[in-house]
Amino acid sequence: MRRSAAVCFLMLIGFSLAQGPAQSVHRDTFEGNAVKFRPGPTTVVVREEAHSLTQQFAHSAPSSEYLRVAAEESARELNPYAHYVYATPAAPVTDETAGSLWLRASRPGVQLWARVTLPRERDPATNAAVTILVPGEKYSLSGGRWQRLEVRKLPKLVADERQRLRAKLNRDVDVTGAVVDALVLNTFAGPGIMEMWIDDLELSPVNPEETGVRTEVRSKSAPQTTPPGVKPVGPAVIEFQREQLRANGRPVLLRGIKHTDTPLRALRDAGVNAIFSDGPIPAGIVEEATRLGLWLVPGATESGASLAGNDSVLAHNLGEWRSAEELEAVTRAAAAVRAADPQKPIACDVREGFWSYSRHVDLVGAHRWPLFTTLEMSRYRDWLVQRRNLCRPSTYLWSYVQTHIPDWYVDVVQPPRNAVGFSAPIGPHPEQIRTLSYLALAAGYRGIAWSSDRALTDASQGRDRLLQIALLNQELAMLEPVITAATDPPVWIDTSVPQIKAAVFRGERGVLVLPIWLGSGSQFVPEQGASGRVVITVPQVPIGTQAWDVSPGEVKSIPAERVVGGTQITLTEFDNAATIVFTSDTSPSGLLVRWQDLVRRLAPSAAQWTYDLANVTLTKTEAVQGELAKLKVALPDTDLLLKSARERIQSARSAWEAHDYRTAYREAQRAQRPLRVLMRAQWVQLVQGLDSPASSPFGVSYYSLPQHVALVRQIGAGSPGANVLPEGDFERGTDDPAGWQVIRNTLDEVELIAKLTTDAASGQRGLHLESKPKPSKPGQPAPVALERTFLAAESPAVRLTPGSLAKVSFQVKVPLPLTAGADGLVVYDSAAGEALGIRIVGPVPAWKRYTMYRQVPANGELRVVVALTGLGTVVVDDVRIEPMSSQ
Repeated sequence: MRRSAAVCFLMLIGFSLAQGPAQSVHRDTFEGNAVKFRPGPTTVVVREEAHSLTQQFAHSAPSSEYLRVAAEESARELNPYAHYVYATPAAPVTDETAGSLWLRASRPGVQLWARVTLPRERDPATNAAVTILVPGEKYSLSGGRWQRLEVRKLPKLVADERQRLRAKLNRDVDVTGAVVDALVLNTFAGPGIMEMWIDDLELSPVNPEETGVRTEVRSKSAPQTTPPGVKPVGPAVIEFQREQLRANGRPVLLRGIKHTDTPLRALRDAGVNAIFSDGPIPAGIVEEATRLGLWLVPGATESGASLAGNDSVLAHNLGEWRSAEELEAVTRAAAAVRAADPQKPIACDVREGFWSYSRHVDLVGAHRWPLFTTLEMSRYRDWLVQRRNLCRPSTYLWSYVQTHIPDWYVDVVQPPRNAVGFSAPIGPHPEQIRTLSYLALAAGYRGIAWSSDRALTDASQGRDRLLQIALLNQELAMLEPVITAATDPPVWIDTSVPQIKAAVFRGERGVLVLPIWLGSGSQFVPEQGASGRVVITVPQVPIGTQAWDVSPGEVKSIPAERVVGGTQITLTEFDNAATIVFTSDTSPSGLLVRWQDLVRRLAPSAAQWTYDLANVTLTKTEAVQGELAKLKVALPDTDLLLKSARERIQSARSAWEAHDYRTAYREAQRAQRPLRVLMRAQWVQLVQGLDSPASSPFGVSYYSLPQHVALVRQIGAGSPGANVLPEGDFERGTDDPAGWQVIRNTLDEVELIAKLTTDAASGQRGLHLESKPKPSKPGQPAPVALERTFLAAESPAVRLTPGSLAKVSFQVKVPLPLTAGADGLVVYDSAAGEALGIRIVGPVPAWKRYTMYRQVPANGELRVVVALTGLGTVVVDDVRIEPMSSQ
């Protein structure tokens, strides 16, 4: 027993402490005599008063670069700036590209940018390559403290800028070969003196020829050092046959992950089988992944495939979030990759144009980030199914799964940080990752790839998420033969519990029933998600099959009986999701024997990891509850629920020490239920009274509730002023509302109508938005899924004091439910963005007001956008932006 405990403990230590090989990184610690940042373009009057290297302050000894500037007012400039530029080695724009520096400033507002050169676009005036600036993080601290500023997600930022350039130039813009060649600081944060100390600048991965780092792939004869007992998944003969990926003739379930800096050994130990990248994978990563038995999905371009012919390549990746306009370029790239490596399939993550993309690539990806937004889990499921229905029949689909807080959350909610990373607990919840993963598979997708962030390596902030991925992979390894043998897309059925819906897979190896808790608001804070009795009637179960509850902790039979409508089973203990398989495959080489063998191998680690997950969840919950107790808003039952969790955890530990892994596994699962009860009840109590949890930026997560309480108290201490949006009543204008910009954007066969109407909540007129199918042949049904339909009205900008609080509200009426789109009507503001918008799918038969509270951004501008994304009609009126005064 001692030896087993040590093995499990060391494996878990490996999750947080293992180190991967170094990448090509440009670093500058600002030592020596010469300053590195040079004055750049400016739209304001600014005077440099001091600029030198100094030992007065340094993030890492011995020195930093010091800059003192004095700026004048810039009332005439919409987005004023005063740039200082640091020239860097060239860094190709890929999903892994990131730049950062440490900054200490006298006040908030300085922002980091990256300058990107587009080598295939020329400035007609100078014939030089066009450059663009993409935004990074802003300095948000006060009191002269060090803060790490980072610019990342470069492909998305470049894509956004590309769209703006297209509109400006009225032509397409070629971003092929884009490289970062400078980091830029906008030192203007308002008039007056600004002092800055800059240190520890990094940009990676940069061109190895400029850093001396070698990237050639080693010979295939390099020694293999796969750990004992670990069977490599590659190299293998990879085949793609219609809806199946096969390795050495065996169907495989894709369980990949987006590579950041999480050690590969930790990912391998967590059960991941493929590493995804948007660009070429560094040689050191290739070598280590091959040694560990991991497949590779490297990025590819029109110039061809990296790692062509490498036996560890599972597929070649043509990028993510591809638009319909990029189809031609992706098609050319696919042809080039097939010419270079005809044996391997081609993957591409797609935003729209699914039917066309599914003709040219083998593995079609679709993804979005629903967590912390108003998109319910059930609507996310619908969105996934709609993307599948937009593809050609028998298309192999896969999906990135969210495991991290998105960029907008960091920008808007701003979790507390220290010099290392986040200093307070952050999400997502492990249960949310499990639900999202199973929803993708239950929507008919054949593979998933977790989209991790760098915090996944953080022992306090990422360990619970990595443990959940590891436990998920144990479950999926047991279900792999059933899922990969499914012959038709899953169908959904109801259960005796309204919040629990079940997906039913049918195939050659049996019938898989996957009940999932889809209660309202689970994308914000999961409910307990547990039930002592769930009755499921499964239609068309083959006679002679037995129902089994399959998990890495145990496999047990479930009594079943024939009833009207199918075969009925009763689950006496349900927790978030369950995996039930009907099968008659009980031969010596069949499913049941395979599961029993896997349980013997997996149960000790499954029990250990679930125990550790409960402990991490307890620690994070206690930290938040401690902050809420200081604010005197903690629930009366807090101590009892925490005590119940601790007792279950101790029970799990005792069972594990007694080698009773089944009990340890179940008790550790049960330990997390009182914690979910506490978190959910605390969240419900504190967001009640809001029109939506997203009415407060801090109401979308349990972990930001202390900040939410502070905001609510600020709101209660103040009062809204007069409405500063003059055209929010829609009383002026002819066809389009005066002052508002109407946007019509669609790829679908629909008519988009925006007009003023006499149906109004107040005054004489309101805004009518309608999306309807174009006239078609008699009897032809309306589309069940829209690909890109966006009918929006954007308000004029109002100017308010940066950092102040504003109340944004509107009234809406939706006569009938909105269809063919998961989002329906989305109303959002420019401060928090579309992700925090209010989503309404209807019906809302009578006028209803919705309210959002927002902090005015640094540019002092606030706009409101009303966007219809589905089929149907909405009427909006009385849109207001009211500054909140403080008492």
